[in-house]
Amino acid sequence: MSQNFFEPRTPVRRPRPPGPALGLPPGLVPGLEPAAREGKAAGPSGGGGPSGPGEPPRPGGPDEPSWLRIYWNTLRSFVRRHLGLRPKAPAAPGEQAARRHRGRALAVTVLVLAVVSAAAVVVLRDRGGSGTGTEGSDRPTAAVDPKASASGSSSGSSSASVSPSTPPPIRDAVATWVAGHIGPTHVVACDVAVCAALVSHGFPAGSTLTVTSSPQQLLGADVAVVTGPLRAMAGDALRDLTGPQPLAVFGGDEGDGAGAGDEAGDGPGSGSGTDAAADAQRAEVLPIAHAGRTAYERVAAADRAERRFSGAALAANQRITFQGGTRALLTSGHVDLRVCALLAVLSSGHTLTVASFDAPAPGAGADVPRGGVAISRVDGAPATGSGPQAAALRALVDAQQPPYRPLRTAARTGGAGTPAVLTVLYDQPAPDGLVSANSPS
Repeated sequence: MSQNFFEPRTPVRRPRPPGPALGLPPGLVPGLEPAAREGKAAGPSGGGGPSGPGEPPRPGGPDEPSWLRIYWNTLRSFVRRHLGLRPKAPAAPGEQAARRHRGRALAVTVLVLAVVSAAAVVVLRDRGGSGTGTEGSDRPTAAVDPKASASGSSSGSSSASVSPSTPPPIRDAVATWVAGHIGPTHVVACDVAVCAALVSHGFPAGSTLTVTSSPQQLLGADVAVVTGPLRAMAGDALRDLTGPQPLAVFGGDEGDGAGAGDEAGDGPGSGSGTDAAADAQRAEVLPIAHAGRTAYERVAAADRAERRFSGAALAANQRITFQGGTRALLTSGHVDLRVCALLAVLSSGHTLTVASFDAPAPGAGADVPRGGVAISRVDGAPATGSGPQAAALRALVDAQQPPYRPLRTAARTGGAGTPAVLTVLYDQPAPDGLVSANSPS
């Protein structure tokens, strides 16, 4: 009959001699005398073990295995016989030392990784918290708090200086002017905050160029809104990349006619005689000199001479009536060549009355031409309204092709003592190449 290896072997039962129960002291059971009286030596456990030579061992003696030992031996025999496993030999002293060394190295590695991870979390948390400005994403990268930088910005032309961002009122003013006077076909370079303001005022986002790292980025635009952060980043390179006559200036000393003395080559950002804080917060709208300042000034001089020549010829046109000081502006070369060309085309088939040319932008350079005209009458009739003369005039203006197509044409109602007029406005700056090859130099 096969034996189940998971059942313990039944030990051989031997007849128990009469005597006291195991664990009871002698004399506790009546009628039984201690073994000492019979001349027998008690076992080590008070009744276990042989009492003499040749006697069988008593139950509970040292020769009888315990139940736990029986179970363990049975299980070990089954594993060795059926699973082919052998007990692991004890490691040599050298191997035990290597195991202890590897354990210590592993513990040290885990501790170092934990410390490095904790330090990385602290650094990332501090870096993420210190990057938020007082105005959120609207603040440019180079901008700092105005109170903190006003005392430390002593050099306005240094490229390493940090300038505060343009105040929101000035930013809104320059954005409003650019959206109304710079055509959407022109690309405007600006800092982060001004570009965002331009988009919020309706200027196309695709026509903005955010300058962040290098002044050479200005060459990808037609116009630059030069503010404190951009001026601090570009430094002296700004002079060679922009024209000397600003199209408009907002903030700072805008009322001083910033471009009036620039024919001597002072250029933007010179800061002579101006307060450093006001210069840092001033916003200038400047044309880009793609071929450099020298080439730009040469083309501008030729354009100025052509405006004077064309204006003088147009002022002598008997089919145009000039009111106020419009004739003097023509002859001095302060009217855009596109306006002169449009008036010449309109007067070829109609009689006109020119009420005014548009006013210059705040802080504009003295040599920046007027890019708009107001016509009050055509063929003796009002230039606005539903009359046939007004309709014919409007249709002729709308039929112009680039670069002579106006940026905006609108009817403006009159007031007390002022007639209603048809306003025609061209975008700024005036394009190059309108000067004929045989114009006077």
